[in-house]
Amino acid sequence: MTGIPNTKPLEDEECLMVLITAIDLGDRMRSVDEDEARKISESIALSGLDNAVSVREVPGEDGRFILVSGGHRIRAHQMLGLDYIRADIRRMDDAAAHSIERDENFFRSGLTVAQEAYAAGSFIEEWEAANGPIHWGRKPNSEGSDDKMQSLHLKNPFEELSEKAGKSKRSIQDLRHVYQHLGKDNLAALSDSPIADNMVQLKALSKLEPNQRQACVAALSEGAHKSVSDWRAAVGGQRSKEELSSKELWLQKMNKQWGEGKKGWKDEFLRGIGGQA
Repeated sequence: MTGIPNTKPLEDEECLMVLITAIDLGDRMRSVDEDEARKISESIALSGLDNAVSVREVPGEDGRFILVSGGHRIRAHQMLGLDYIRADIRRMDDAAAHSIERDENFFRSGLTVAQEAYAAGSFIEEWEAANGPIHWGRKPNSEGSDDKMQSLHLKNPFEELSEKAGKSKRSIQDLRHVYQHLGKDNLAALSDSPIADNMVQLKALSKLEPNQRQACVAALSEGAHKSVSDWRAAVGGQRSKEELSSKELWLQKMNKQWGEGKKGWKDEFLRGIGGQA
């Protein structure tokens, strides 16, 4: 006996077998992909579960748990008709549990750009809350000499994410930009939308005015439109630069330059290319 309701012990392990129906999945950063869960279930059927899921006890409710990480593994067990799952019971608050889920999700393959932006942005946000705002370059210190803004004993979170996720610092900066402008709620709402894995579209969305942004997010998440440009066309708005093709951008620049030119300049230009003045 373990002394904890809805669990049973495992020999030679610190983990316990926890009743799956006693685990509350809660609001997950990443929704369960049925195909991925099915592949995991096939692996479990052949060789068992490699890594235990992480759960934490619900305060004041004996035998009830909240999932910290392992949503796909739980779904795989359900597909196999299993009642219990090997779990590591952790003691932590909501913030710590969210950090573990975020890090587990970010440092793996198969995430959409929206999910990566959510994970990277919240990681940097929490780093800044603990260590102060990130500043680039140098500024004079109190004694008038130049001093690096970053503390030497603290690792820049952009570098840490870049190393762990195998992405360039520029990519991490782009993800943070999207996170800062769209926010957690909008990124969560877009998780299953047509633009969830399209950085260009997410950047275009982030450039909209706040009221337009909310309306566009709602339309995309409901499947009413497939892109920001589709939404713009439907409401009579203009497309942003990110949504234009190279040809369209070139023509736009040429039209602007032509409109600013004097008649004599235009005539000379046309003669130069063999056109009619």
